[in-house]
Amino acid sequence: MTSVSFDGRGLSVRGQRVHIIGGRAEYALLDQESWAPRLRALQGAGFNTVVASVPWGFHEVRPGRFDFTGSRDVAEFLRVAAEVGLWVVLRIGPNVGAPFGGGGLPGWLADVQNSDGKTSLQREADSEFLEAVTRWWSALGKQIVSLQPNGDHAEGPSAGPLLAVQIEQEWLCGNEEAAQAYLGELVHMIREVGIKVPLLTANGFWQEVEGTIETWTNDVDDPNLFANARQLHVVQPNSPRIVTLRGAASHPEQLASAILNVLAAGGMPIVDDAVAGVHRGTIGAAGSNSNGGTTLVPGSIVDVHGQVLTKAGGTSLVARFCRAFGQVLAEFDPNLDVP
Repeated sequence: MTSVSFDGRGLSVRGQRVHIIGGRAEYALLDQESWAPRLRALQGAGFNTVVASVPWGFHEVRPGRFDFTGSRDVAEFLRVAAEVGLWVVLRIGPNVGAPFGGGGLPGWLADVQNSDGKTSLQREADSEFLEAVTRWWSALGKQIVSLQPNGDHAEGPSAGPLLAVQIEQEWLCGNEEAAQAYLGELVHMIREVGIKVPLLTANGFWQEVEGTIETWTNDVDDPNLFANARQLHVVQPNSPRIVTLRGAASHPEQLASAILNVLAAGGMPIVDDAVAGVHRGTIGAAGSNSNGGTTLVPGSIVDVHGQVLTKAGGTSLVARFCRAFGQVLAEFDPNLDVP
C-alpha cells in the first residue's frame, strides 16, 4: 500500500507534506540519453516535480504489442527522476492532450469495431474501448506500480518517485450520467491495476468524480489567474489546488508572476511547457496531419539544447524559494482568508 495522501492543503508522503513546484518534460520527445541532463536542469532551476505524459500510441503501436524499451522505457524515466531528486506525476490518459496528436491515442483505434459494428471507438463507457484501455493500463501498470512510494521510512523520491497519476485530459462533457459511467470506470480500472497514489483529472471542472483531484489549467497571462486559483477551494475544499500554467513559452516574462499568483492563492503550480522536446515522427504532433518530419515543442525553462533559459526572469528564484520553503508553504491553510 502506498503512503501518499492528500487534503485541502496539499499532498503528504509518509506523513511529510510535499508542496509541488512542477514542470512538464516529455520523455517521449527526448532521447533517452538526454533524460538525466534535462531533469537535472529542471531540478537545478528550482523545481521538485516533473510531469510527463505516457502516450498510449507511443507504446502500443499495434493492438496487444507493447514497447517499453529504449526511449519508451517509462520505468527508467521514473528511476532517473528519482536519482535526480524529482517527484513524478504521470499523465496516463487514455487521452493525454497536447503536444501529442490525437492526445496520444493509437491510430489503430479507428479500425476497431464496437458492439454496434461501428468503428472509431470513442472515449466513453463503451465496452470495446474500455477493454482496450484495460489491456493498455495493465501493461503500463507492470512498469510503474513498484515505483510508487512505499511505507518504509526512507524519505524523498528515491523511495518511490510516483507521486500522483492523472487520468484523462479535457474530457469536456456536461452529461453527468456519462461522466460517472466513463470516468468512474477509469478510476475503478486504474485501482485494479495497482495504482494507489492520488488520481488527478484535468477536465475544466466540467465533471468531478469521486476519488479524484480535479486540477485547473490557466494561461500565464490571464489577469484573473489569482482569482481563479483562489476560487478552487470553494468548488473543491478538501483537495489541493493544483494549477497548470499554460503558454509560458510564448510569455516567459510573465511566468514568475504567474507562479507567485498561484502560491499566493494557496495553490501548487505546474509549468505545462517547461522542457523543450522534439517530435521525430514516432508519434504525431498536435495540429499535424503527418507522422513524418520533425516538430519542435518549445520549452519555457529548459530549451531544446538542455540549457536553462534566462528569458523567464525570476522564475528560478521563485521556484527555488518555493522548494526551499516547501514545508512552510505546505502548512499554510489556504482556506483562511487574510483580512
